[in-house]
Amino acid sequence: MSGETKTSSNQEESLYQHDSAVKEAKWRALIDEVPDAVIIINETGIIQEANPATLKLFGYVPEELINQSVSILMPEPFRTKHGDYLKRYLETGEKHIIGRRREEIAVGKDGKAFPVTLSVSEARYDGVRLFVGIIHDLSNIKTNEEKLFQAQKYEAIAQLTAGIAHDFNNLLTVVQGNLEMLSAQVSSDAGHEILAEVLDAIDDGSHLVKQLLAFGRKQVLKPDVININQLVRDTLRLLRRTITETIEIHDTLARELPLVKVDPIQLENALMNLVINSRDAIAEHGQIFIETSVVSAADLPPNIPIDSLHELYVYIAVRDNGLGIPQDVLDHVFEPFFSTKKTSKGSGLGLSMVQGFIKQSGGEISIESELDRGTIVSLYLPCLDDSGTVSSDTSSDNKGYESGNGELILLVEDDARVRRVNSRRLAKIGYEVLEAKNGKQALEILAANPAVNLLFSDIAMPGGMRGHELADQACRLLPHLKVLLTTGYAEEHATSNLPRYRVLTKPYSVEQLAKYLREVLGEQ
Repeated sequence: MSGETKTSSNQEESLYQHDSAVKEAKWRALIDEVPDAVIIINETGIIQEANPATLKLFGYVPEELINQSVSILMPEPFRTKHGDYLKRYLETGEKHIIGRRREEIAVGKDGKAFPVTLSVSEARYDGVRLFVGIIHDLSNIKTNEEKLFQAQKYEAIAQLTAGIAHDFNNLLTVVQGNLEMLSAQVSSDAGHEILAEVLDAIDDGSHLVKQLLAFGRKQVLKPDVININQLVRDTLRLLRRTITETIEIHDTLARELPLVKVDPIQLENALMNLVINSRDAIAEHGQIFIETSVVSAADLPPNIPIDSLHELYVYIAVRDNGLGIPQDVLDHVFEPFFSTKKTSKGSGLGLSMVQGFIKQSGGEISIESELDRGTIVSLYLPCLDDSGTVSSDTSSDNKGYESGNGELILLVEDDARVRRVNSRRLAKIGYEVLEAKNGKQALEILAANPAVNLLFSDIAMPGGMRGHELADQACRLLPHLKVLLTTGYAEEHATSNLPRYRVLTKPYSVEQLAKYLREVLGEQ
């Protein structure tokens, strides 16, 4: 009997060991495959086990983590206080994190902190008290939340600035138009000097509005097919005369570049802005480098988030060997009104304006910097899919203007002051004028006056009918009708119907108005 009992006992022990081995294998397979970090510590806070996800998340190898205090994974002050939390729980049962899921900050081997969710439970194994922690990395979630927050913030600011720009451009149009009318009544040289200075200030105000609209990606762009290398050479020719002699400007331009369709004036302004930023980042002596090349969509850097619709991009880089930008500042350089310069220098719109323009043009921008080594700003603009060309559409002021020949123009503008000043302008340059304050009234006037030659309408109007919608209906009513649209709020320019019509952006001089009218009336 004793032999049978001993055999039975051995069998039971063997079965127990087998079951334990199976359970151990299942447990090991489970925690090894779990995507979240799993850590087991004893009641003194010493790590007993850590699954592969833990090692990957924190950057350790097993020998560096096992038998170490779990506080190694915590930043201060939690690292120091962790032992007190655990001791208090063991003595009093007061729970700090056990049995709860909460957000915490963890720290990897490289010293970088990152957000996690932590769940801790208590267990006993062979009479030993253990604590199991499950850690989920929140870095991507927090990054996406921050991107969403920033996008929503920028969109809100863009909507605000675009609305302000619309009203401000209307005010500038009224001031500019009335000053032009007043100019004919001023006889003294001193009076003309004063008027000229005020008109220059209006140009400055108009430029500021364009910067605001560029940040919000709502400016009216006038893209043209251009040779980027030639534009860079022309821009550098001007900059080399204005940059101090102690700073050298070098260019390395690709021998051949595909054509790009982009607003040349805005791109020139963007390059000048970047070069001036580089100049300001150089203490005394230094160098600025301009580079162009062509890159394929497949070779774009991973930090360029282009869902590419184009095969090739022209790359423009502005690099300096200046002071560089600290990382905490670099994270904010594209934010509006954020500036690294002194309060009296710069509006903080420069880089946000460049970013807005580049993105509105279908491209991307990135910036890299290293302290005491310098900064590089990279622009990527999509190349044309073919080699076709488009005629340039510039709106430079004429010193004189071609007057009208008594053509009948229907002026549609909801702002009474803008309507009055433009009515006087049109009469001054030789046109007959009818006025309407909204689209409905305009259609009634057109129906009663089929001899109207041209519709001159604001785009943004109340009453549910915008300028381009009015133009569509008006042209169906009067097929011979010519159309010129105007706006101080450029968002509507992206509407699919607008490419059919010329757009004159506010504020504009009487010379620009006359020029556009003659061009539109002369179109076949």
